[in-house]
Amino acid sequence: MISTSKVTARQLMLMLILIIPGGKYLSLPAIVARELGRDSYFAFIFLFLLDLVLLTVILLAVRANTNRLNVYQILSQTLSKVVAKAIFLIFAVLFICRTSVLLVNCVDMFSSTFSVKTNWLGYILPICAVIIFCMRKGVNSFARLAEILFIFILLALLAIVVFSFKQADLNNLKPMLEQGLGKVIKTSFNYSFWFSDAIFILFFMDFLPDKKVKVAPFYLAFFVGAVICIGLDILFVALFDTLSPYNGLAMSKVSQFTIPLSSLGRLDWLGLVIWLTSIYIKSIILIFCAYRCVNFVFGANELKFNWFSTIITLIPIIIAPIFIDIKEEVYAIFCIGAGKYFFWFVQYILPLFLPLLTYISNKKQKRCNLSKSTTLQKRKYTTKIIGLS
Repeated sequence: MISTSKVTARQLMLMLILIIPGGKYLSLPAIVARELGRDSYFAFIFLFLLDLVLLTVILLAVRANTNRLNVYQILSQTLSKVVAKAIFLIFAVLFICRTSVLLVNCVDMFSSTFSVKTNWLGYILPICAVIIFCMRKGVNSFARLAEILFIFILLALLAIVVFSFKQADLNNLKPMLEQGLGKVIKTSFNYSFWFSDAIFILFFMDFLPDKKVKVAPFYLAFFVGAVICIGLDILFVALFDTLSPYNGLAMSKVSQFTIPLSSLGRLDWLGLVIWLTSIYIKSIILIFCAYRCVNFVFGANELKFNWFSTIITLIPIIIAPIFIDIKEEVYAIFCIGAGKYFFWFVQYILPLFLPLLTYISNKKQKRCNLSKSTTLQKRKYTTKIIGLS
């Protein structure tokens, strides 16, 4: 990673659209349907409303970051270095767990849909090689990748939705809120692990140009991503109704409704392969965020690529799925278990205070820069006087 790399607000906006549905539509619809049945999409709506608040406070923090400080500088200058390191340790665990669940679900999709049998190491090691390559090239490498592939991924996703919608029965969505809105809201908090996607922007805020970031395009990007995701979950329920909890990989199941068009080739496979690139782009982004967290915790130099932080970040992702059922363990500990409270803190509570913390930190940095500038001018003036005498 090169610290002078830059990403544009447009690239961040496109990445946000890609990562919102990317990953959620692998196993989440079936998991939510186990508890909420046909009302599962109301949980998506509620959590996206929370994410809208999260996006708002993050954008306020980005606009307040006039000195383009990184998120560690902001938290360490306002909350102390010890507290900042503890926070980034939690962030690192969150990103690593998300990536692990994401990639394990991808392996399941390859096995069940494409009938490609491979062991975990044979699958994950090439992916890690690609991730390392992208991070060594700098953040603008995968930002450009998302920009180039965006239209193809979106078209593949829309094709799957359009062809599958013809087979959907919207009557399967009735009766709505059969268990009550209170049940939906209470249960929704168990699935927040898969949401708060906009949090990744915090780890890119110091790579943005100096000019003010426009808020409206980010709201548009969020709206597009959220509507696609909610629409996909509604489609899933409309297709499978009471069988929804038993159809684990939602995108794989939904895409199979394009098989009647097999005279044109396996369009479901083609669409899935193209869509899966968004999963790998999301994985790269999450690993990059985790990598920065590890850098912050250990005080590593961010001017160049750090192998130590990379190994610390990737080793749990490579090793953990070999010995444990990572999906079940993450769900038990961080979704319905006590671990979710640690994630809630960094996902939703801390960001509420970030605009204020960013403002304070930038004021301190401005005074510090002014003081350094004044000291430097005094030294130059003193040196000039001595030279004249």
